Amino acid sequence: MNTHRRSLAWGAVLLSLLAAAPVAVAQNVTIDFITGSETQVNLGLDPNYLNDHSGADYDHLINAGLSGEVNLSLGGGPVTVPINGITFESDVNSYVESTNSYVSTRTFSLTAPVSSATISLTQAFTVNISNSDTITFDAGAPLVFDVGSDEILTVTPLSYSAVASPGAPSTGSLSATFELTQIPEPSTSAAVLGLATLGFAGLRRFRRRIR
Repeated sequence: MNTHRRSLAWGAVLLSLLAAAPVAVAQNVTIDFITGSETQVNLGLDPNYLNDHSGADYDHLINAGLSGEVNLSLGGGPVTVPINGITFESDVNSYVESTNSYVSTRTFSLTAPVSSATISLTQAFTVNISNSDTITFDAGAPLVFDVGSDEILTVTPLSYSAVASPGAPSTGSLSATFELTQIPEPSTSAAVLGLATLGFAGLRRFRRRIR
């Protein structure tokens, strides 16, 4: 009988801790963003062939800045949005078999209801020189912003690939996912820790009684 009463008491304590933990309420947040522009030329340039290709532009990349608005809901999952317009052009005289590595760097600014920030957004990319040249962007590292109200915004640049032939430039866009999540509140973490501690202590007492 005493064991049953103790079990009921433990249950009441656990329920009170759960009731005290705050519950996240879905919220909608509007994020405004602006990305900078960037141009890179002579992609795939081989110094050994420079004299043979005098006057050639080789491949070049235009990373056009974009601006936009993203509507997000807390816990609503990621939203994919174009953040830069891409033009990749292959020059007629730049055929030298090779794979070349580069880094794209653009400014990235965002404005949330209670905060704003401007940082450098970097993405590694390669250019494979062949009959038709291929540009491939790697996915970028996630960018994390505190947008207030115990919420964080995570922006993750996505991978991208395109092929361009001489006289036929490729156009497209670099995209990123935007996701809004909640920062766990101290009271929530404390409640979870308390539940784990109480559960462990109860289990130890139960095993001692069995023995």
